[in-house]
Amino acid sequence: EKSEGSSASGSLWGRWRRFYHMACLSWHDVDRVKVLESAEHKSHYRSVLCDLILAMLGLVFCAVAVHFLPGAAVATGWAACMSLVCCFGAGCVIFGFYTFDRAYLFLLSYFNQLGVQSIFGPGLWQSRTVRDFWRQWNLPVQRMLVQGVFRPLCKSGISADLSGFAVFLISGLGHAWPLVVVGARNKQVVMMLMFFVSQIIPMKLESMLRIESHPWVYAVEIIMSPLFVLPLLQLGDPRLLVW
Repeated sequence: EKSEGSSASGSLWGRWRRFYHMACLSWHDVDRVKVLESAEHKSHYRSVLCDLILAMLGLVFCAVAVHFLPGAAVATGWAACMSLVCCFGAGCVIFGFYTFDRAYLFLLSYFNQLGVQSIFGPGLWQSRTVRDFWRQWNLPVQRMLVQGVFRPLCKSGISADLSGFAVFLISGLGHAWPLVVVGARNKQVVMMLMFFVSQIIPMKLESMLRIESHPWVYAVEIIMSPLFVLPLLQLGDPRLLVW
């Protein structure tokens, strides 16, 4: 009986583990997955765990700020306070992504002794142009859009600029659609869509004026972040609809 019970348990674990591998590794190419040797396994998952803890702390800090700041912004009507709300809201998005990323990297490393690269490019925060920033952001989706949209359009004779616009348009539609599903207002849906579509403007400017600097990239994304963040915050806090 014990043998049969352990066999059934093992079978269930095997099914769950296959699903778990599929869910985690479907984001990555097979050649980006590495089996860790015993000597490097411990140091690897400890390093990833430290990153995970830092990401979670950043997420909690930004979430607490987003929880309390909107009340102050609405009560005082202080636009600068609302700008801080958007900045911390953007922090929630970024740290949320990093927490998700590091969490499954840790799970795969600790339980399965697998080393998987981050979904973010190694040079994300060293990007000197908006174009490079987006090339480093969410690599699995980036590859899907490049292979499924950008290259086919370019091969059909459409210019690289228009093909790039189509990539951001499709990405924007993908982010705006959930807002439509949950009943967001048209203004919120348009704002979300515009965040992605309008990325073409600074990309074109930096190409024409040969702008390359970290402050440029950070300034562009911070200034444009309310288009992405505010619709999400307004869904969670109706008081912000006055903005």
